[in-house]
Amino acid sequence: MKIQKLALLTALIIGIAPLANAQRSSRGTTSYRSGVTVQANLGRVGIRLGFGGRSPISYRTSSRYVSNTYCPPTRVWVEGHYRTDYRKVLVKACQENRWVSARYETRYDECGKAYSVLVQDGYWTLVNIPAHYENRPVKSWVPGRFEYRR
Repeated sequence: MKIQKLALLTALIIGIAPLANAQRSSRGTTSYRSGVTVQANLGRVGIRLGFGGRSPISYRTSSRYVSNTYCPPTRVWVEGHYRTDYRKVLVKACQENRWVSARYETRYDECGKAYSVLVQDGYWTLVNIPAHYENRPVKSWVPGRFEYRR
């Protein structure tokens, strides 16, 4: 009697199993297969029939199927290194000494021959520089660490 019930139940499950598969047909969505798992123990002999469960099978991107299995991220050691960041710094107003070059002119004599004449000697002058912002490089050490990458 038990074997007949088990055979009837197995036939029923095998008949219903194709109807239990639920799949979405739109692009980029995950399809699922839902179903029933039956387990029967007959003394020392065990029978287990399974049709899916609630787990992702695959999903479709463009025109190919891609497996949706979980791959844990790998642990990678990244060596310590220097990193250069740029910070915006306010530079106060100041005065700066600048050299002004000598000034020459080209003149011509009675015959039309060109020659240079020193008009003004070179000199130093003070130039006022207003306050302004500058991006200044700042070097900092980044210690080694582990990163998780996929």
